[in-house]
Amino acid sequence: MRYFTVAAVVALAFATSAAGQESPKVSLGWKFSKGETLRYEVNSLYEVTGASAQSRDGVLLLALQVTEVGKDGNASLKVTIEKCTSGGVSYTKLAGKSFTMSMSRLGQVSEVKGLKELMKSVDEDGDDEDGDDDDGDEDDGDEDGDDDESAWMQQCFPLMPSAALVKGNTVEQDATCKEGQGAVRMKSTLKELRDGGKLALVDQGWTFEPKKGAANGVASATSSSEISWLVERGALQSHKTVLSYAGSANGSEYTVKTTVSVKLAAEKAKAEGARQK
Repeated sequence: MRYFTVAAVVALAFATSAAGQESPKVSLGWKFSKGETLRYEVNSLYEVTGASAQSRDGVLLLALQVTEVGKDGNASLKVTIEKCTSGGVSYTKLAGKSFTMSMSRLGQVSEVKGLKELMKSVDEDGDDEDGDDDDGDEDDGDEDGDDDESAWMQQCFPLMPSAALVKGNTVEQDATCKEGQGAVRMKSTLKELRDGGKLALVDQGWTFEPKKGAANGVASATSSSEISWLVERGALQSHKTVLSYAGSANGSEYTVKTTVSVKLAAEKAKAEGARQK
């Protein structure tokens, strides 16, 4: 599903520049601790209209183990797939498999290694019943650069604003799309603080304006997100992102709506104990 990976490339593209308040009240970012494990459930729905109309849902359960934390707060992570389904098909052979990635304090995903190989191993064994290549690309290769592991994972975790937020105010950030494919404008608004300031509710949205002649075929894209952030804990509690974009590929026009919902899952020991009761 090429359209999914194009969306991911756009999502990955943010190269943020601070544009916030001089007297911040809430700074949002990950507070990684070496040895900790965070588990997230990711639900996704991709709906494409046009010549290649299709619809697919999927569920991932990911365990993120922090293996290293730098002085800058950025972390190296071992990511274990505990559950994977796509289109109602369960990929049990992926359960327990791991890959690695890096994540900055502000949520920028980079250096994802091993994920592509895991997905291709499913295809090679004939487990992909619909015959596509799981990353969503319509072809088997990566000639257009859309199949980007970092971009794929970036859809699961939102980028946090580089400037602190003040309740009711909006921080705007300019960005440059990967490989100069266009420009992104991201806006983050602190909607509400709850639990004595421990939980921040943030509305986030961005617009993408492609560079004239860009190869990805995207004519326009907008995204809106609702983010719940654990301020003291320094971790994502949940977010829901709706991405809509339109464009053309191989002479055909298409529109896409992508919905990704992510929530913090219970620790594995606690979850297993609850099932046994």
